[in-house]
Amino acid sequence: MRRLVFWISLALTGCVAEIGLPEVDVQMQDGAVDVVLDIGGGPTSKSSLSVDEYKVTDLDVMIYRDGVLEYSQYIPSMVTNLKVRLLEGCEYDIYVVANAGDLPGFAHEDEFRDNCLYSIDEISDLQGPMPMAWSRSGIKVREGMGTIMVQLERLAAKITLSLDKDVLEGLNVTSARLCQCASVVRPFKDTETRGSRASLPEEVIPGDRATEDDLSILNGGGSVVFYALENCQGVLLPDNISPAGKVPEEVGPAADLCTYLEVAGVFGDEAFLEGEVVYRFYLGLDACTSFDVPGNSSIDVTLQ
Repeated sequence: MRRLVFWISLALTGCVAEIGLPEVDVQMQDGAVDVVLDIGGGPTSKSSLSVDEYKVTDLDVMIYRDGVLEYSQYIPSMVTNLKVRLLEGCEYDIYVVANAGDLPGFAHEDEFRDNCLYSIDEISDLQGPMPMAWSRSGIKVREGMGTIMVQLERLAAKITLSLDKDVLEGLNVTSARLCQCASVVRPFKDTETRGSRASLPEEVIPGDRATEDDLSILNGGGSVVFYALENCQGVLLPDNISPAGKVPEEVGPAADLCTYLEVAGVFGDEAFLEGEVVYRFYLGLDACTSFDVPGNSSIDVTLQ
């Protein structure tokens, strides 16, 4: 039986989207900073992971003034109010991380930004509440200040896969999985791509995969969802104008660090093609040049 392997990205669309995540209100009055959490619930999405995109179970709060740590606290449970006394007239940088456990503190802000990370050993570690983060620089405390809205952003992307059954008539998908997913997210580290990325081979792991129920949904004309930690490798093929050119041999050494989706299946006897087939395509914000998988984004893939 013939086995065909294609690298494709013809049906890939991506966009950075604001997801309806819980908000944190930071209120500043009379030199005090009140952090009020409004924790909202929401539906989970189907994948091999039992992921909650909305729930907050713990928080790390770090506040720096002039690059030096002024305040830090780990809150191991849901809270509705946290008040911190800060100096009126001073400027602060505030960082909040949710669902990441008790993070180590750093005395200097640059060190914190470079070394703060969320990591997993395998994709199943992403089960449960989704890791989230937020930061704001240059907040000046003054009397009578209004509320500053803080929008926690998830540190993982949501990838939705569907099939065009009219084009791929006779195809039965036998597996679908993400490959070369980042195992580490550095939410506050500045990079050329303005996003966290896997920088070493040991920082990529096998990703989320479709369950048997997912495959039934996919073959029935529905869509399935996968999750992957942020992995922004950047625009690696700026001059490429064809999806057919978005293949490993064109990417170079970074090809082993970029997240891609693999779909395997079998064409029936009545189909135009026959035998086993494997489709692979790099994820990104477009079909030709981008290899960014940003956190808090939704990327839709239609195989056709």
